[in-house]
Amino acid sequence: MTLDRRAAPAVENSGPAIAVHRLTKRSGERTAFLEVSFEVGSGEVFGVLGPHGAGKTTTVRTLGTLIAPTSGSATIAGVPLAPENEVEIRRRIAIMPESPGLYLRLTVAENLEYFAGLYEAPDPKDRIGRADEHDAHPGDLP
Repeated sequence: MTLDRRAAPAVENSGPAIAVHRLTKRSGERTAFLEVSFEVGSGEVFGVLGPHGAGKTTTVRTLGTLIAPTSGSATIAGVPLAPENEVEIRRRIAIMPESPGLYLRLTVAENLEYFAGLYEAPDPKDRIGRADEHDAHPGDLP
């Protein structure tokens, strides 16, 4: 299998890699996080710590464009966090959730098609065909 080693889109170094200003996420009566603000410089290592239920995962999912914030603003890799910029942000970042992001009821090819669509990868069928040598389910893998 050949790895695709194309360069990631260029990121301007004029500001922080992540800038978050008073970001909030509410769902009904529940507030996942409230007015979170921080900056992460380009090349810095940054961790989010806190007790279970503190909103860490929801914050990361929000910054990764998987869920929309209720209020506040953020810039990720120089791109404002906004619905029209979701694909551009996802192309510039990577997120590793606490559990692998595979859907066990889908085949390997179906998982690849789903994530290719999430990133709006151009014509992924050929690459998926090469990667999917056999039609296994992720739950069947060792």
